[in-house]
Amino acid sequence: MFSERGHTILFLGVAVVIALLPYVVTRSIKPQVCPHIKNYHHMNSSEPLPIRINYQIFKVTSNFPSNVQIVQLFCKTGYFLGLNNIAKKNRIVGILNQSSENTLFESQSFGTSILRLRNLVTGRFLAINSNGKVVTQAKVTDESFFKTMYEENYFHTFASHKYFKHRRHDLFLGIKQNGRSKSPKLTSPGQISVQFVLLPNNNTEEKARITSRAKQNRVRQDKRDKGW
Repeated sequence: MFSERGHTILFLGVAVVIALLPYVVTRSIKPQVCPHIKNYHHMNSSEPLPIRINYQIFKVTSNFPSNVQIVQLFCKTGYFLGLNNIAKKNRIVGILNQSSENTLFESQSFGTSILRLRNLVTGRFLAINSNGKVVTQAKVTDESFFKTMYEENYFHTFASHKYFKHRRHDLFLGIKQNGRSKSPKLTSPGQISVQFVLLPNNNTEEKARITSRAKQNRVRQDKRDKGW
């Protein structure tokens, strides 16, 4: 049997437990979230995704292409990839007219599946910048390297070789069904907007004619800009 002192200690212990019980029951508990689930929520949040660098870009050691050919890129949405060079915009657009000179690109190969695309009329290179946007550049940079992949349905995709969102080569060139350029950050494999048929054009005389006229136009435009 408990002594009177033992009863007192037991009573005090029960009183302490009863006093602390509301705190134990109602205190907030921080849930343990799986890192993969956290990434999933981040991927589906409204926050902009950070663009990361593919360090394999530094393995492309040469700025001189091993092979060059004239091509047109026909998108599965029904448009030819082209450049809108009106008012110096130089934006990527979808063009329905196959005979348009703005749809002709010089494909420059730099090893297995790595290439640059240079528009014949403007002389500018297609590129995807560090903000994940499609741009055109007058000078050669490593942002203009693309990784081309041959899909099972005989279509090609063109992804930035330097930047990516989640995994390498997931920022694609694309043309939406309304003919506008699709943001690479909204693209993913399997979308019809990022699938292209590569149509070679080996007419060297036409290439010489277009590039010569385009060069003359650029020279005249430079003189006008400088007020000559």
